[in-house]
Amino acid sequence: MIKQAVTAGILFCLMVRVEGNCGKLNLTKQAEEYVSKRGGEVEKISFTDSHGTSDWEPTTVTVGDMQLEKNCKYKTKLKNSKCVVLYWWYMTCSLLTPFNFTTNVSVPYMDKERRNLTFELNNTTFVQWNLDSLTNETYTQATTDSKSCNFSVEVGFQGKFFYEIQRQRGDNPKKNNVDVIYLEDRGLGLIRKGSSLYYNVTGHFKHEVVCTDQNVQKKLPQKEVAKRRSRKRSLSKTPDARILP
Repeated sequence: MIKQAVTAGILFCLMVRVEGNCGKLNLTKQAEEYVSKRGGEVEKISFTDSHGTSDWEPTTVTVGDMQLEKNCKYKTKLKNSKCVVLYWWYMTCSLLTPFNFTTNVSVPYMDKERRNLTFELNNTTFVQWNLDSLTNETYTQATTDSKSCNFSVEVGFQGKFFYEIQRQRGDNPKKNNVDVIYLEDRGLGLIRKGSSLYYNVTGHFKHEVVCTDQNVQKKLPQKEVAKRRSRKRSLSKTPDARILP
């Protein structure tokens, strides 16, 4: 069962320092553009199937753990038992590939032990962990205290991709395999290191403490409540949003 997403805070990225705005990089599109520049109109691209060609080594993916910037501080003291926590990850530089791959991150929970989380990273621009099922209505009325910082996850690709073009031109074969390292484009963040191609998924992490106790709650002006509510949208129906159980 998917937990309800709190959507009012999705625009937190506007309140933290933004380093770059590169969007979502499509690896398949990069391969298509590479082939088009050298051989003609692309019929097929595959990172996992050689379609009968020789000298084939399918592309594999390696993913590092999430790295938070060194001065990233957590809010560790809760005001009372009615305070809960929310975790947000917003990817400013994300990836769309034919692969499924995950990353690991360790976060503190409720002044207790750290929790290890794993979430899908491919084709993801937003992740939320809402363990206490905090609702939008409660969130818009509650007092919040948060800390934000930048993060990065290094994703590596090794191997080859297959291509087929509609018509052969000159000496270029109609079908062939190309090492993925030749998709290097430093302007887009694709960096070759040895026999691998790397891309850093980067963005902002937010750890938010939400308190609903009336003794500590600051009643928001109606205009602010209306403003928060106006930000709502259905994240569960958005394919690149992940709500962790």
